[in-house]
Amino acid sequence: MARWRTVRAALPAWLLLALFFAALYDGLTPSRALLKGAALATVTGLSLVALWWATGRLPWPARVTLSTYLTHVALALGYGVVWTVLDLAQGSLLAGESRFRFFSLALVLYGSAIYVLAMGVFYAIRAHQRIAAQELAAARLERVATEARLDALRARLNPHFLYNALHALGALVRHDPAAAERAVERLGAILRYVLDRDERGVTLGTEWRFVEDYLAIEQLRLGDRLRIHADLDAESRECLVPPISVQPLVENAIRHGIAPRVEGGCIGVRARVEGDFLRIVVTDDGPGAAPGPAAGRGLGLRAVRERAQAWHNDGITGGLEIATAPGRGFTATLTLPA
Repeated sequence: MARWRTVRAALPAWLLLALFFAALYDGLTPSRALLKGAALATVTGLSLVALWWATGRLPWPARVTLSTYLTHVALALGYGVVWTVLDLAQGSLLAGESRFRFFSLALVLYGSAIYVLAMGVFYAIRAHQRIAAQELAAARLERVATEARLDALRARLNPHFLYNALHALGALVRHDPAAAERAVERLGAILRYVLDRDERGVTLGTEWRFVEDYLAIEQLRLGDRLRIHADLDAESRECLVPPISVQPLVENAIRHGIAPRVEGGCIGVRARVEGDFLRIVVTDDGPGAAPGPAAGRGLGLRAVRERAQAWHNDGITGGLEIATAPGRGFTATLTLPA
């Protein structure tokens, strides 16, 4: 059905092109000129389909250099030669005799002009499509971010977490007022980050400071049972990430890998830039679970996955992957454009 709609949409353009070429044949009867025009329009139309495919394979660079122009000059001349050969071939079939004696530089330049005009139009169309896709992705990101703001207060900074934090603070106030004051400051920083974050993105370093505040509150509850090993290099800390994209991964590791165990456990966080990607890996040494579709379907992980997908507005693929096995803990790998 989609292909038929495409064909129906292309028919008016093909007809106009056929009439245009038919008008160029002086001295022929209307029916003969229309036949030759239709044949040339078919050849040209098929070649334009190839050019449209070429603009996808050879996107216009953000920075145009001399080699860009030289490449397209060579391609224009090559297209002109191919177009001329095809034109003369279909003319030979219609005339019943070889027309290749009319091969000339003028015909090649005429074909090259078709290439320049078509590629200009096609690149403009693709640029418009790319901008529209980016605007759609931005709108989707804004919608997901708005929902995530509510989810952050309801699901991640939920009353249960706040109750535990305040309970731990109450104990600290009696035994260590200075530590209690520092913990209150961290809790305030957490709430401020959630409510005032920049949805256009934050650096991983900023996101990690928020995670450290969160971990400090959790350690009031878990004490030495919660051990953290963080390895985020300087390059990765400068990359932009969606706000509240790492904390849910750490929270998930604490909830399922550390808190249920009397002996606690260790959470590892590693971040590296690998080519065009930023990879953030959060692991725990907890009991893990049987791999399957149920793993990684929590509300916080689902929000991270949606935000990661919305973050890929330039065609780069990636997202969130969860790996687990009984006795091997969980490994969450978040992949974003670097």
